Amino acid sequence: EERSNRQEIKVFGESAEDDPAAQGMNLIFKWIDDVGNGQFHLSRQFKHGIVCGEGWIAPQFDRLDDPEGLIKLEWVDEDEMFDDPLSTCPVSSDSRRTQRAKMISEQEGEARWPGFREKVRQKAFKNGIPAETDGSGYRDIYSTPEDTKSPKIFDAKKKLWSVLETWWYQIEPGWVMVDEKTNLLVELTDKEFEEAKETRKQEQLEHLRDVMSGEPMDAMFQPTMPQPLQAVQRPIKRMYQAFSAYDVLLAKNPSPLKKLKRSPYVPFRCIWDKVQKDWFGIVRSIVDPQRQHNVEQSVIIQLMQLMPKASWMGPKGSFHNKAEWQTKIA
Repeated sequence: EERSNRQEIKVFGESAEDDPAAQGMNLIFKWIDDVGNGQFHLSRQFKHGIVCGEGWIAPQFDRLDDPEGLIKLEWVDEDEMFDDPLSTCPVSSDSRRTQRAKMISEQEGEARWPGFREKVRQKAFKNGIPAETDGSGYRDIYSTPEDTKSPKIFDAKKKLWSVLETWWYQIEPGWVMVDEKTNLLVELTDKEFEEAKETRKQEQLEHLRDVMSGEPMDAMFQPTMPQPLQAVQRPIKRMYQAFSAYDVLLAKNPSPLKKLKRSPYVPFRCIWDKVQKDWFGIVRSIVDPQRQHNVEQSVIIQLMQLMPKASWMGPKGSFHNKAEWQTKIA
């Protein structure tokens, strides 16, 4: 499925000196869109957002095609996503947490988290879920015991476990510092700020050693003393990522992208229902008109079926020759 009217992402700078950087970002966006088939995933996201109410997409690093990580866009089934129920932003930028439940095999889980198979099986044994004697695996495990309508934790037929990926943010003590290269503000943890101070201290000591050495220097290229860091201490927002399966914590780490201030999973949403506190698409809006249309068609068919056994009916003036209607119409 491909959009006939494809829209491209464009970035524009605020001033003339921003144009080269904006052009570079435009080329990167276009490359990701073309190389990773991003336009098809965006089309699928748009379709599900309009019909179902939500369509999700996320950037991924594919290290199979490129060992350094090929940036791609991946469409995500909305049934796998669980967002903050208090989030009202169409793109979920105000979400406090975002979760994705993905079914994976034990082989994939073992490759990503060594010991995965042993940990989840031990958890199953402790909860009183024994292995089948025929060696085909476990019976289905549901998030709510004995409720077959609840999400599956383990699918015995497909031999897949549900792994829950969770993104959330925490407000922690930290520092806000001016990046001298970009003249922009960056957030640092206490540890990162101490490392930055130590680096600046070494730069200042190196400058003093050069000055005290007495070696002649070119006046035009004489280096200046590095200035103290411009920073202020204040709480900072930090993103975290965790993986769990069947109440077993597989991994928990800060986001590998320091500048990321929201979940990487981005939805396209249609209409917000203030009463139900949920997103819905155009399908819900056309259900009642469709039902009305079905009833009208049923009534028309019923009248046509009853016509041969009933008298002819019509508005006044429809029958000009009553005798012909009575004798010639079967």
